[in-house]
Amino acid sequence: MPRSVAFVLALVALAGTRPQGALFAQATSRDSIARVRLVVREQIPGQNRPPILVLAMETLRQYPCLGFGVENSFRQRGETLQVGLMRVVAPDGLCPQMIGPATLTRELHVAPGRYALLINYRSKTDVFTLDITDSSAAVVTEKASYVEPDTRRRWRFPPRSFALFCENVLVARPVCEDVQRWLRGQVGITQLHLSSGGLNPYWPDSSEAPDQKVDVFSYAQDQVLDVVRRCFAEIEERIRDAVGVFLTLRTWTGDEITAWSRKAYHDPHIPVPERVTAGPACGGAG
Repeated sequence: MPRSVAFVLALVALAGTRPQGALFAQATSRDSIARVRLVVREQIPGQNRPPILVLAMETLRQYPCLGFGVENSFRQRGETLQVGLMRVVAPDGLCPQMIGPATLTRELHVAPGRYALLINYRSKTDVFTLDITDSSAAVVTEKASYVEPDTRRRWRFPPRSFALFCENVLVARPVCEDVQRWLRGQVGITQLHLSSGGLNPYWPDSSEAPDQKVDVFSYAQDQVLDVVRRCFAEIEERIRDAVGVFLTLRTWTGDEITAWSRKAYHDPHIPVPERVTAGPACGGAG
């Protein structure tokens, strides 16, 4: 089962119905923010919308559930962005009973350029420079006391791109390689090689899933994805009775196309096939 699915199921299992007073007894809205982490990156909002550039922060302190936030203000004057941090606030309703930080996210509607970023909390002001281009975003530290910035350069999502996620590579490698070859051979699809000088926007921390392989492609027009959907539907039929094969294609607008096997090791199952793109829907002979 993919980690993302397992995580969601864990949240559902952990979500409780105790009164909020019991959940939040260890934290109040007067908590000191103390230290926070900062990152500027693109994220996919979903609903077939292009990616948006965001400033995201989280406290180093952990709270009893995942719904805590940081009350804040935001102002932009020319090439200066100013964020004011006020206090930690508890969520209005129930939230999953899982330890996590208080967070805030602000959309940045800025053109490529260099911007001064001032972050204020009480009597402290930390100062950074944002280096924004059409293809990347980076934070440069000028003065920091309580903010811990992620200063690694991050590539932005290439327009009309998608990533192919293949999990459990040791088991599913033949399928991964077959589908990768098929994608490279399709008219209107080109494999992209993002420089190691920045983080892959689809997969910024590869250490979290060492058994996963991710390849990025661009596509010429939306109709190309219709061909991919038909092929993936056929691939799923071919791997349905296998174990441990999970293919997910995620586009730059959040659309997903999947082909997952459905059997567990204790079920009767077939070996992982080495060729899954030979059928008519994928343009093969069947």
